[in-house]
Amino acid sequence: METPQFKPDSIRVLVVDEHGLIRKSIGKVLDFMGITEIEESHSGREASSIVQTVDFDLIIMNLYYTDYDGHGIIEQIRNRDSLSDSPILVLSGQTDKEDIVKAIDKGATEYMLLPFKSEDLKKKLLAMLNHYFSPNKTVKALRKIETLISSRDFDQALQAISTFVKAGKKLPALGYLRAVIEKERDDLNLAIDILEEQIELYPDFLKNYKLLTDLYLKQGKHQLGIESFEKELQLNPKNVFRQIRLANLLVRTKRYKEAKEHFRQALLEDSKNGEALFGMAIAYFKDGNLEKSIYYLKRHRRGFPKDSKSLEAIVKFCRFSQQDRLAELALKDEKKNHPDRLDTYIILARFLLQDERPEDGIKVLKKGIEIHKEEFTLYHCWAQIVASQGVPDEVDAIFTSYRNQTSDLASYLPQAKLFLKYNFYSRAVDTVHTALIKKIRHPIFLDILNSSFQEQEELGCAYMVQRKILSNKSDKNTISPLTLKKTVKKIKMRRSIERAKIPDAS
Repeated sequence: METPQFKPDSIRVLVVDEHGLIRKSIGKVLDFMGITEIEESHSGREASSIVQTVDFDLIIMNLYYTDYDGHGIIEQIRNRDSLSDSPILVLSGQTDKEDIVKAIDKGATEYMLLPFKSEDLKKKLLAMLNHYFSPNKTVKALRKIETLISSRDFDQALQAISTFVKAGKKLPALGYLRAVIEKERDDLNLAIDILEEQIELYPDFLKNYKLLTDLYLKQGKHQLGIESFEKELQLNPKNVFRQIRLANLLVRTKRYKEAKEHFRQALLEDSKNGEALFGMAIAYFKDGNLEKSIYYLKRHRRGFPKDSKSLEAIVKFCRFSQQDRLAELALKDEKKNHPDRLDTYIILARFLLQDERPEDGIKVLKKGIEIHKEEFTLYHCWAQIVASQGVPDEVDAIFTSYRNQTSDLASYLPQAKLFLKYNFYSRAVDTVHTALIKKIRHPIFLDILNSSFQEQEELGCAYMVQRKILSNKSDKNTISPLTLKKTVKKIKMRRSIERAKIPDAS
């Protein structure tokens, strides 16, 4: 086996996978290699946010997520201003060669099929890291400059750039890195001047256009930003991430026709890209074409069946367009074709409730419960509808039915919260008491009791609850000593009023 050409305890790794067992298996391999600085992410959307702001020496990521497109994460890493060449290992449980080739084309370093053997993963990671940490002198020096910029040691970074220039080395990355330094120093005008000069010298160096675009947009110069974006994408039309970003900018500036063209270009490269599909739907809706908008939202739903936002957008767009019937038909079709998708029942039930058809909404939820017998959200949504109609007995019956099905005693808390929300204060108190008898403990129970007693003007009980809250050793008490004093003052005032009402015996 290869000898490590790096210091394992200095390596920072991001592991992205929706499955905890896979993340744990990868963590064990990394730990065996002596790598302990590991950050985990369980969702594609979360990882997308992380990689834009945090530097990593290695990224190990699944290619498929229920909420995001893995290819987009790869593009985001490769589109960073600096330290964008960290090795990326993509994991795939599917043997779809087209997706793997696309991942490599977007910038992934290596791939591995799931399930993997620990020894195989270790060998692959060792080879990737050795290659990354054994660059030629020029790449090594450029990375050092990027590291200095990342640590905000700008003077040392500029000195290193100057050393390159004095040695007569003309590299497009040097001027770009100077611009990055001025951007980080907030001297945007100087950074723009440097980039415009560099584009004249190196018209094919894409990063100059990208940074120039971002600086124009940061200054609020949208037209110049769009023009710079267009030049960049003429050189690199296959960059889906940047196509989508320009399209979103064009939507914000109400240039919907142009936006659709860039979304279309993104979808030509990646027909399943969730951001492009959703963005296209918004562009068509803004441009007055509801039918086309729904078409793209349905495509988004097919690609990301666990993401509710496409169904919610259909409802929102149809409501705005006064086409409620279209929304109802779309939701019912979704329920019919995919009865296993839980969120459809909830969104349809809420739609019917807003349409003042609560009984129809309840029927939908009951149908959902027949399929998803232990799914709390369906029962809770049903209980909300019933509570809004002022029927607390039925709320009790719904939660009891759920507990009989699941033995989930934690449901007493949302039940008490629901009673409090809809002003059934005595029911809220009874629910909390029942939970406490069953030895279910939660700090919010005391807050519910306090609010319920206050609303019922049972000030003595409220006083006792407030004292209990203050006595709990917690840094997050929701009751202050001042609140307690106010309650005591109310009690004293009530007593003085009551004494004043007693007739004089003399």
